[in-house]
Amino acid sequence: MKRLSVICAALTVSLSVFSTENNSATLLTIGGKPVTVGEFDYIFSKNNTDSVITKQKIDEYMKLFVNFKLKVLEAENRGMDTTTSFVNELKTYRDQLAEPYMTDREIDEELMKMAYERITHEVSASHILIRFQEGNPDTTAAYNKIMAILARIKKGENFEKLASETSEDTYSAKNGGKLGYFKGFQMIKPFEDACYENKVGDIVGPVKTIYGYHLIKINDLRPSSGDVRVAHILKLVDQDAPAEAWNEANEKINNIRQQLADGADFTKLAAENSDDQATAENGGELSWFGVGEVVPEFLQAAFALKNPGDISSPVKTMYGFHIIKLLEKRPVRSMAEMRDEIKSSLSRSPLGGKSKEVFYAKRKAEYNYTENKAMFDKLVEISHQYTYRDSMFKVVTRGMNEPIFTLDGKVWTVENFADYLVANPRGETPDETERVRLKLDRYSRQEIDIYEKSQLERKYPEFRYLMNEYHDGILLFDISQKEIWNKASEDEKGLIAFHNKIKKNYKWEEPHFAGKIYFCETDSAKGLAQKLLKKGTEKQMLDSINKLGPVIRIEEGIYKQKDNNSVDALVWGLKPFEPFMQYKAAFVVGKAYKVGAPKELSLVRGSVISDYQNYLEKAWLKKLAKKYPVKINKKVINQIKIK
Repeated sequence: MKRLSVICAALTVSLSVFSTENNSATLLTIGGKPVTVGEFDYIFSKNNTDSVITKQKIDEYMKLFVNFKLKVLEAENRGMDTTTSFVNELKTYRDQLAEPYMTDREIDEELMKMAYERITHEVSASHILIRFQEGNPDTTAAYNKIMAILARIKKGENFEKLASETSEDTYSAKNGGKLGYFKGFQMIKPFEDACYENKVGDIVGPVKTIYGYHLIKINDLRPSSGDVRVAHILKLVDQDAPAEAWNEANEKINNIRQQLADGADFTKLAAENSDDQATAENGGELSWFGVGEVVPEFLQAAFALKNPGDISSPVKTMYGFHIIKLLEKRPVRSMAEMRDEIKSSLSRSPLGGKSKEVFYAKRKAEYNYTENKAMFDKLVEISHQYTYRDSMFKVVTRGMNEPIFTLDGKVWTVENFADYLVANPRGETPDETERVRLKLDRYSRQEIDIYEKSQLERKYPEFRYLMNEYHDGILLFDISQKEIWNKASEDEKGLIAFHNKIKKNYKWEEPHFAGKIYFCETDSAKGLAQKLLKKGTEKQMLDSINKLGPVIRIEEGIYKQKDNNSVDALVWGLKPFEPFMQYKAAFVVGKAYKVGAPKELSLVRGSVISDYQNYLEKAWLKKLAKKYPVKINKKVINQIKIK
């Protein structure tokens, strides 16, 4: 938990509270190691929770900051930042923290807003689909066919009629091509773009997707209906079943609906009658859903219900007949609430690739990326002669140290790229020039990523400070665990000696008894139990007593006067012992403490360990302060102004 707290603290957003002309100025040195104004400002701002900042608060925090840095410096001088575990852990954190910097932030925000707009608006569309011929890369025939249909529409023929007659999406063709309402991330990207980027009434296309060519008619655009959570009872019918089967299911569902009208319990009927085995045992409850996530007939019936508890009439869908009970409705959540969800959807969507495209274009411009066309053509020529898997390809490209591209004045050679080709031989196109071009694009992007990550501390002060905080946080945890936390809990002799010194700090403020109460069925059982306890363990005593028949009840705790009637009677004699249930006698084993008596270590161990940790830390910090002198730059301190 302590390690988690140290690391999670680094995720807090910080706002600068200092105003100074030079954040890189040295504020103080610890053991000769400089600390800048910017670093101190970053840490102070992150940990300060007060709205009003005073010079006194800064001075108080400076002491804490110096102590923190003393511990980190000691850890570094012990080489704790060079261990394999430390290096690997810090690298893991760095890779995670670097990710947000590896896309274009402005485009990311634009895409986030656009995606939210699409999620919060539902579009209704119809389409006509002409599929590509399977296994044939030539799509000319499909294109000519869709263009012929488009020509008929332009001449005035009805879109829905043509969809019924010509569309190769057999499901929607039956409904005149109607797809119903849907929202962002529910359709393939080119199709979704066409629907949201055009006006109601437009006929768009042809639009090419992996399924074929589409003509799309935009029917409606409306604000999102939100989400709904329902329970249902299903009588399942196969789509191709004869009319008799549908009629029988219809009769059953109507019978169930009548039972509900007569006051029957929905949950019970769902468990007994629903053919949806995945939900029946849970009263038919479904997860939240919205537009585009269930079949239209079910969706329409669910959203038609007004109040939680309302129950629909039987609803027919492609699956059979349903009765639907409304459980909850909720409006569209805010963008802030959906931010992580949208970000995740964008990362899986081709839409998210736009940010990376802009990112690479900007990095190439920033680092003056240039390609060597002559060497690219030379490599294409070689790859025509030898495949990447051919050993001769590697032989021929050895020693080709000419640049294939340069980035920020640094050279990546033909040989470097040839090694990449050997390691990644598979290609998506038979054309060798295009194949090498695609490979070079991927290779250069890979290397741009690596190079950009290496520059993050230089380019972004907030990233540099964050990495410093993670670096120092891990070291602080590791050395504190070694010097304080483990030592305090494992050094039993030291803990006992420390407790003896401070036991006056742990006194009983009222009379207490710490121990056990043994309730016995008879006086003879009590006498036997006391005798056996003197000779052996509690377990041995219980084993012996149980063989004879009597039952003994044991209660353990720490009791003050008037906490427990039996303790009051047996320990302090405040009243006679009162038997209860079958227990006629009792005795206690433990210790009674008077007011002012010190508490034994076993009773206050946690608190003493905490005090011992503080004691060890103070003693350790005194040594560190002598070992690493602290010098504060008063000139810089005086120049700092609080915003």
